[in-house]
Amino acid sequence: MSIKNEFRKNIIFIIAILTVLTVGLFVLLILGKEQSFILLNGYHRHWLDDFFTYYTYLGNGLFSVVVFLILFILKKKTMAVAILISFLLSGILAQILKRIFSMPRPKIVFNDGLYQHFIDGVTVSGHHSFPSGHTATAFAMLFTFILLVKHTGLKWAILFLTIMVGYSRIYLGQHFLSDVLAGIAVGILSGTIAVYLEKKMPPKLRA
Repeated sequence: MSIKNEFRKNIIFIIAILTVLTVGLFVLLILGKEQSFILLNGYHRHWLDDFFTYYTYLGNGLFSVVVFLILFILKKKTMAVAILISFLLSGILAQILKRIFSMPRPKIVFNDGLYQHFIDGVTVSGHHSFPSGHTATAFAMLFTFILLVKHTGLKWAILFLTIMVGYSRIYLGQHFLSDVLAGIAVGILSGTIAVYLEKKMPPKLRA
């Protein structure tokens, strides 16, 4: 089945992801980068600090490798390869963009004390905020799964969990909303390319 057919089959999920992007862009345009960051960080608790500190690792490259190995062991080899390709593409694209734009992270922008919820030992500073690499990796895997997995309930669950990875980057003070939205776009592109390449694999390899 071609990637166009996969897009048609999964249009509801694609619309859901595009809706998240659209709403995020609307908030960003209305409030701006700094105020949208403060709005999305209006609720902080110690237990949430601990939760998101570990949860955010679902967007880590090591987690992607673990998913790849699990799929490979389960003999879902073409899907495993697609996941690996999407991870590598998203990582490469994110790192290139980070170095092109070299934008400051929230901890540098809010060095005047306007924002007080940075987490010691977790929040980092630096000038490679745009785009969010964790978000790009998470959405690359998500989009690959959405186009290749048939179980509808599983797709919705993965979509929710992935959106939470993106939010965790803002909650932990690592990225602005603009960084996360760019990460989503990079993830969608990477996942699309990965599935396209998976569809182009020789029949013998796919079998």
